[in-house]
Amino acid sequence: MRIAGLNNWISELAPHIRQELRSRMHTRHISAGQLIREAGDPGLSICQVDEGYIKLVADLPAGERALLAVYVPGNVFGETAVICGRSLFHTTIAATDVTLSALTKAEFDYCYARFPEIPEALCRKFAYTVSSTIHFREVKAQHPIGEQVAIVMLNLAECSSTPYIGVSKEIDIPITIAELSAFLGVTRQTVQKEITKLKNARLISKSLSRWKINDIGKLSELTASTELRSFNS
Repeated sequence: MRIAGLNNWISELAPHIRQELRSRMHTRHISAGQLIREAGDPGLSICQVDEGYIKLVADLPAGERALLAVYVPGNVFGETAVICGRSLFHTTIAATDVTLSALTKAEFDYCYARFPEIPEALCRKFAYTVSSTIHFREVKAQHPIGEQVAIVMLNLAECSSTPYIGVSKEIDIPITIAELSAFLGVTRQTVQKEITKLKNARLISKSLSRWKINDIGKLSELTASTELRSFNS
């Protein structure tokens, strides 16, 4: 169950192909909170995150937005819309100040046709995405909500750029209770209850809008044991 992860298919390519792609990209700087691309926009380019974090969200009928994933440095997104020639299904928002590199559809199509390694790498990414979706459903079926919350928090810590300080690590990816609940498909009250339990156990804390895991090892052990099931009851 990963809300964020490094799936960088461009890094798998040979150096000369990576260099060709990078030479055709242009750089954009986006401020925190700014809309990057909106659902319904045409798929005119693919993007790679160079610095910062981006949130992928679904626009709900009631006007709210549900968090689907967090893109971290190295992540590439927008390929499916470009390849299929369709509009974007989801919205992307800068969670922090962001620097990204964009490759236009024309430039991508040129490289895609020239280097067979690119479609091969993309096939691996799409296969990984499908298997991750299946795994997400398996985790939700097998783990109680308290474990799910802990797993997501550990994933956010793993993908954060902050250093480990002993057994603790701060999460520099902005995340709210509402976003966690939307990602897990439960109510805010449910997630708040589990967060409170983890806080009371001194496994996590929050200061100046940043979450912190106080003991990575203990939280990891809890997610893999029956101990958290007792903790949840």
